[in-house]
Amino acid sequence: MHKYLSVVKKHRVPLSDAAVDLLKDLPRLKDNNHVFPAPRAETLSDMSLLAVLKRMGYTNLTQHGFRSTFREWAGETTGYQREVIEHALAHQLADKAEAAYQRGTLWPKRVALMDDWTGYSTANS
Repeated sequence: MHKYLSVVKKHRVPLSDAAVDLLKDLPRLKDNNHVFPAPRAETLSDMSLLAVLKRMGYTNLTQHGFRSTFREWAGETTGYQREVIEHALAHQLADKAEAAYQRGTLWPKRVALMDDWTGYSTANS
């Protein structure tokens, strides 16, 4: 059984220069601060990316597959600590005692991780 927190913890994601450039090229809606605005709501649903993938003909892909690909790449091919990778994915530490003492964001390490991910994921483009 899953337990959900009543308060959602904010998760910041470091963006590489390439990601920022890509986002700057996106069309913007007037009076809407969202990067990916929803047509009928303030924010996109968790199923929005899946719907886009299906419309593009990628019926065998899921949004979780992107996260899984990142996790496998980071864990199998880099030297980043597990804690950095899990923090990048906004995963909660299973060990409650460890979680109580891990209050940092590991920001500099996550910046380096995301820069390396950009290099890997755009190598053939």
